[in-house]
Amino acid sequence: MDPEFMNLIDALTKEKGINKDVLLETIKHALQTAYKKKVGREEEVEIAVDEKTGAYRVFAVKNVVADDVEELAENDIVFSDAIKYNSNAEVGGTVSIDVTPKDFGRMAVLNARQVIEQKLKEAERESLYEEFAAKQDEIIMGTVQRTEMRAEVKETESGEKIKEYKQVVYVNLEKTDCIMYEKDQVKGENYVSNMKIPVYVYKVEKTTKGPRIYVSHAHSNLVVRLLEREIPELADGTIVIKAITREAGTRTKVAVFSRMENVDAVGTGIGARGMRINAVMRELKNERIDVINWDTDTRKFIANSLSPAKVKDIVVDVVSGRTIAVVPDNQLSVAIGKEGINVRLASKLTGMKIDIKTVSQFKELKANGALFVGVEEALQKKREEEAAEEAKKQITDDSIDSLFEKWDSLILESDDSTEKMMAELGVDSDENA
Repeated sequence: MDPEFMNLIDALTKEKGINKDVLLETIKHALQTAYKKKVGREEEVEIAVDEKTGAYRVFAVKNVVADDVEELAENDIVFSDAIKYNSNAEVGGTVSIDVTPKDFGRMAVLNARQVIEQKLKEAERESLYEEFAAKQDEIIMGTVQRTEMRAEVKETESGEKIKEYKQVVYVNLEKTDCIMYEKDQVKGENYVSNMKIPVYVYKVEKTTKGPRIYVSHAHSNLVVRLLEREIPELADGTIVIKAITREAGTRTKVAVFSRMENVDAVGTGIGARGMRINAVMRELKNERIDVINWDTDTRKFIANSLSPAKVKDIVVDVVSGRTIAVVPDNQLSVAIGKEGINVRLASKLTGMKIDIKTVSQFKELKANGALFVGVEEALQKKREEEAAEEAKKQITDDSIDSLFEKWDSLILESDDSTEKMMAELGVDSDENA
């Protein structure tokens, strides 16, 4: 091994960040393998490398045994021979013997180079994986390289196989490339070469060919991370995001809650004159973001979720979970939103199925008896039913006790009195009655 080889190792350790000791150990292992392959036997050897000159030696390690041992193992040497190599050799110890082949240099260096190259590739893959694994659940700025249509074969219910073409986007993340699949793209957005886009890293897998990185431009958490960049109170936990739902490229709704009474969660999120929220919207090509107050009161939360519509009343069906939001007649289109997006996102945000009705529509439903029972009405009705059932039971019990008391008195009285009393009670004296 020549000095140039050692200089190469020094350069690689500095450039690639690989520990020099680890690399030298790898080279020694490669030289051991090369030696065993050359001599054609599994002999225990040690490699000594001079880090300054690059010179190396191969030493066979032998176990010292007594001279009278009849059968020697491959790595054994008798005492009388051992002292020829090391005057301090002792039975039971070991002795190292220089067995470096004369023509071993070229083959050893070639083998070591191959090992170094392989080690470098493995180290780069491992380093890259660790770097991006640490960035999982974070935003990275990517550069679009190109787009292409990929065919996917799908089988129909009838068993027919058809091809579906879906767009994939190749994104460069400086040190590596990744593929952004159709489900992670913003619908309708045109991705062109050299276009800069923020992407959310939602999964990193380790493979034999290097890390596989999954990124998204449509994930809801992309908005969360962008908001955290612009809103320090989100990053430090003063306000928290309780729920978020997004239709990428069109609109996002975010429900926020303040942990401090004197901090307005919505005002803090939007910022003075909307500066904070506008900065995030610009990052998302002007995708609209509604910031609303989260509330433990389901009715208030639903009303807030329909912002910017002004909600007059919320009626909840406790059985089906269906909800009617009552809005002024002139607020119907605002509450529903373009193509139903406002009410659709509100439903996803709250986990409730929401029907929008105007005040006049609601009155008509109520008048026609087509309105289901709300929470308070259901509880009141249940209380009234329970009270009525208890009263009925009490009346029945009292009537039976009274009847038996009067019947006992009838037995002691005369027949005339009995007939008179029975008549008073409305009991028929006919035995066939």
